[in-house]
Amino acid sequence: PKSSDPTRQYPSYFAYEIKSLSVGEHEVLLQHKGDLSVISFIKNAKIIVFDVDAYDIQDAHYNMTVGPVNLTTSYQNITTLMYTPETEGLYLHLGSVEGTVASASDTFTVNWYEDDELLSTWFKQPEAADDYYLSSFFQTEYDPVTPDMLYIEALKTSTYDASVRDARISTFNLPDVYDPHALNNVTEYVSTSLTYSVAKEFNFTPAHPDNDYIVMVYGRASSADSKVATVNVLVNGSSICEIPHYIKNDVENVGFYCLTFINVSDLSNVNTQIQLKSSSSGKSVEVSEVSFVAFRVDPSQEIELLCYPCLLYTSDAADDSVLV
Repeated sequence: PKSSDPTRQYPSYFAYEIKSLSVGEHEVLLQHKGDLSVISFIKNAKIIVFDVDAYDIQDAHYNMTVGPVNLTTSYQNITTLMYTPETEGLYLHLGSVEGTVASASDTFTVNWYEDDELLSTWFKQPEAADDYYLSSFFQTEYDPVTPDMLYIEALKTSTYDASVRDARISTFNLPDVYDPHALNNVTEYVSTSLTYSVAKEFNFTPAHPDNDYIVMVYGRASSADSKVATVNVLVNGSSICEIPHYIKNDVENVGFYCLTFINVSDLSNVNTQIQLKSSSSGKSVEVSEVSFVAFRVDPSQEIELLCYPCLLYTSDAADDSVLV
């Protein structure tokens, strides 16, 4: 992080993988390491394992390029996923990539696409040369039963060496039995206030009482004035994550990611808000590329959630594909 002050920078990360697991116990471990010369912090860490082949849907698609792939000053394809949906419906697209550049004064850019539609853009100027940085995205799209393509492209902006690695792209169906609710809002919201204002809002009414629902929120923060943009995500008035991001320049944007479980006892409306504030009065901070998604966790599904540091997971179906 650019600042050691956790009130000025507490970046969030979202990493995932889809893989086939055999019957039996599996361990998912989240590790954390800091610089020995300073105190480092970690909070709100969550691990989730979710069976994307539940109900025998078998409609999950995934591809990955391990790399590293050296970048040039022209866009090049990093990884591509070609697939045909088994059924028409709502699909959750996910992508992630790690990038580095040999100069802290240089930048690189990563784009995620569906066919010719730009889904997400990451501009990054590193805090330290040669360090790898992770960025991810997710977004829902309604897909017909026709061939589709998701891909990641990237470039560097100067002659300094730059590369990306562990580029993942995937999608899976959210059928009606999941009772999915989703909203993509790409409109930029700008704030210059030292106090929180509501940047984006998402409401849904669950169809199944006495069930758990997963709520996921994603977006990108930036600042034309290179200030700290603090994002606060609330579900039904309770904060599930508060994330300050130091924005290094007016080009950089940073992703923010929040995930929680809620127990729905009745069919009342569920409200999710993204709030935003600036670190300096009159100086602008922005959020954009916002996606909300919520879906039901049926008791018959295999799903586990645990906070940091690890999760012991038992699969009861051979060769199921799970999202980790």
